[in-house]
Amino acid sequence: MEKFKLKNGINIYANKENKFKTWSVSIYIYRPLNAAEASQDALMSKVLKSATKNYPTRAAMAKRLDWLYGTSITTGVIKYADVHITIITLKAVCDKYLPEKISTDVLKFGKEILLEPKTDGEGFDKEIVDIEKENLKKLIESYVNEKALYADKRCIEIMCADEPFGTDERGTIEELEKIDEKSLYKHYEDVLKNSKIDIFTSGDIDEKEVEEVFGDITSNGAIPEVTIGKPSEKVKEVTESMDVTQGKLVMGFRTSHTAAQDKCKAMVFNALFGGSPTSKLFNNVREKLSLAYYANTRMYFSKGIMMARSGIEIDKYDKVREEILTQLKEVCDGNITDAEMDNAIAHIINVYTSLSDDPETAEAVKAGQIIEGDERSMEELIEGMRKVTKEDVIEIAKGITLDTVYFLKN
Repeated sequence: MEKFKLKNGINIYANKENKFKTWSVSIYIYRPLNAAEASQDALMSKVLKSATKNYPTRAAMAKRLDWLYGTSITTGVIKYADVHITIITLKAVCDKYLPEKISTDVLKFGKEILLEPKTDGEGFDKEIVDIEKENLKKLIESYVNEKALYADKRCIEIMCADEPFGTDERGTIEELEKIDEKSLYKHYEDVLKNSKIDIFTSGDIDEKEVEEVFGDITSNGAIPEVTIGKPSEKVKEVTESMDVTQGKLVMGFRTSHTAAQDKCKAMVFNALFGGSPTSKLFNNVREKLSLAYYANTRMYFSKGIMMARSGIEIDKYDKVREEILTQLKEVCDGNITDAEMDNAIAHIINVYTSLSDDPETAEAVKAGQIIEGDERSMEELIEGMRKVTKEDVIEIAKGITLDTVYFLKN
């Protein structure tokens, strides 16, 4: 992505991939991650896309989008480390495929969504806020229906109970209930005054046109700092019961390697240990020993956290836990084949090169780099992965410590 700095503190990150017939513009707003703000940000993102000053109803909004040749709006929140990001995205057909130019109108509509929501001067529209509160409440409650996601969420909550990262990106029902149309509008005003804002574009759109539309918006904040938690002195172990037929075991590890220069090493380690179809966990815990329905890992690089997840028969808990730790020791002891290294590096490189087919994910990855202070291009990251050695992977493995074990059983 090319970076263009605007005078108002906003950066434009342009992905000039022109193989699609659509283009997109995304507004990224960076805020500190905490329980109260997470609920406000999540609700605000949905309220903003529901109505504006000039298009005060959902029907009017839909009609405007239809007039813009089926342009779509998506809004939402994600968390990256200790940073909460509100994202507003508009995706439209490229001008060259249309009988008229609409790109400027699309950009102006995106600006209107951000700066001119429907209000009465003191608060958002009460009916819209109440509807979106109920929708968000149902979404938060629905976590329990996806048992694997629920187990991941609970492990992080337990592991990072005293850290911002323990907060879910959509907040909590308890905090959501405290919000009304006036308090949400007050939060919205604070967000505009005190937040770091960036613009991401993808596809055939001129960054100068983006600057002309968004050049008068001011980014007054800084990206919140990321804190790194320390491993617990004693492993936290929590077992919960629910009506499930398959147990969910999630093991949370802390790693001492979180700096940007260690990222390539950590990515290759993760792919080799549990983050790919050729990993040690997949080949041993799932395939060879048939101990799990699935066994994989996810690493949150900027937080120094790795989660080992598996779906298992309830009575195999002890065996699976032991085998996951055994496979980690195998890596620490250097029992890594050349094929395992080659496959791990090839997998993670393939993941990054395929980002060109998924602009939204590419934007989120870049936003993560911005938060980390990592200015490397995609090509530089891929080259860094190619240079990772067995010794590098062993170094990462030896810095990993078990912190939390969460088990969901029947």
